Amino acid sequence: TTEPFNFQNAGDIIVYTYKIKNIGSETLTNIHITDALIPVKGNPIPSLAPNEVNTT
Repeated sequence: TTEPFNFQNAGDIIVYTYKIKNIGSETLTNIHITDALIPVKGNPIPSLAPNEVNTT
């Protein structure tokens, strides 16, 4: 998702929020989120239990 939603000018800052959810049945560890165009903060996510959500 992005915030705010009212971009009007070139150079306006866009803030992206990633919502990561483990939909599996096993706990995941050492999770790295990457994007080819922008740096992603909050890496790595140490662990994510089944059905747990992370938005860091």
